[in-house]
This record gives sequence, C-alpha cells and structure tokens, in this order.
Amino acid sequence: MKKRTPIVALVAACSLAALLAISACAPQEQQAATGTADDQQEQTVQDQTAEETEKDDAAEQDTAPEEPSVQRDPADPPNATVSLSDDSDVSASPLPCSSTMTFEQDDEPMTVTTDAPHPVQYEASGMPALSASGSTRAIARFDEPAIRAEVVRYLESDISEAAAIAGSVHDISASDVIGEVIDSQVTDGTISFNVEGGYRYALEVGFDSGTAIYVFTVAA
Repeated sequence: MKKRTPIVALVAACSLAALLAISACAPQEQQAATGTADDQQEQTVQDQTAEETEKDDAAEQDTAPEEPSVQRDPADPPNATVSLSDDSDVSASPLPCSSTMTFEQDDEPMTVTTDAPHPVQYEASGMPALSASGSTRAIARFDEPAIRAEVVRYLESDISEAAAIAGSVHDISASDVIGEVIDSQVTDGTISFNVEGGYRYALEVGFDSGTAIYVFTVAA
C-alpha cells in the first residue's frame, strides 16, 4: 500500500533543507571575507612602516654632522708633494726641515722659526723617495703657492762616505758634502726641475708666509 505525503509537508521539508544548506555555507564565506580584510590591513601596516623607515633614514642623513676640516697650523710649513711629470700617479711627500713662517695671531704678526738638521744629516733609509732611470722631470706642488725656489742636489754616495768618516750621518758637517745647485722653474705656484737616481734633493722654497726647506731622495 503506497503512503502519500501531503504537499505541504513536502514543501516544508524542502525549505528546511535549503535553510540548513545556506547556514552551512554562510560562515565559510564570512570567514573568507574576514581573512581578505585582515590581509589588506596587514599589508597597509607594512607599507606605512616601510615609508616611516625611509623617512627616518632620510632625516638621519640630512641631520648627520659634517666632519670638521683639518687646517694646517700656520706655524708649520706648507704641505708638499713631488711627482714625476711622466707618471703623475707616482709621488712622494718631501720631508720638511727648517722653516720660518709668519702669520697673524690676535691681530698681531707672529714669526715662528723651526730648526732641523741639514738635508745631508738624515738617514737615506726611510726618507721619502722616488725612482728614476736617467734624467726625469719632477714637479713639486704645495698647498700654498711657491713664489721662489732654489734646488740643491747631493750625491747619496758622498753622504755615505762622509758618514763613514764622521761616525754617523748625524755627525756630518754641512761642509763635508758639497751640493750642486740645479736649474728650476717656478710656474703657477709649482716648481719643476730634473732629477736623477742616486741623488738627494733639497728644496728651499719661498712663500708669501715665509720660507721652508724640504728634502727627498731619488733611487736609481
């Protein structure tokens, strides 16, 4: 015997099933929507943090203190550099010897004289040196323009012989080694002259602020 279900009951059952299905799907859609919003919020925070970091870095660079420039003591002779004209990358800083410098201090002129050994009274080892084969043009530059100069050269072998007789290079008398004045030109504050290996060179240089002697050697 077939049992008949009333139409009203059947419709009610279908409606209940549909409601249950919708209820089961709704939390998942809401959770997915919520997750998307959270991701967007997190990305926004990261972008803001990156922008703030860049701004902080830029501010630190703008406010970084500048390193103070080191100025030469006016009582010291001008700094010097000698290079070979055919190879400007090879240079030496001559050793400053005696000097007399005049400058103003508290609106009053002051002159400072520094005594040092004669150019022949230094050990060759450790002295600023260049190397040259044959006669080579050299250029001396200063951080204050040179206005006059005299260049004297001494044979290193003569200095060694005099030191052997005197007992040490420090005991040599200036008259024990005869120097030779060589030609030099002062142009635009620099000094140019020829150098040869085996000689020691002494530069007596005049500046507006005073005079100074520099020494270096040239190896063969």
